[in-house]
Amino acid sequence: LGSPGHLHPAAHACIEANARLALGRYLLARGGRADARVQISRAAAIDPTGPVGRTAESLEILATGEPAG
Repeated sequence: LGSPGHLHPAAHACIEANARLALGRYLLARGGRADARVQISRAAAIDPTGPVGRTAESLEILATGEPAG
């Protein structure tokens, strides 16, 4: 993943995207739809066509009732 104390940029991006999804889910569960959407969209920007992007799209539907786009 990188040298000791340093993450490879791809690993860093993966961790950040998943953390943003987790935060978005938490905020959504607490009723913070606007804040949740910010985190979800930032996660989707990291991996728009991969598993994070697909999960973000599902969360966006939950947050808004409509698909992203």
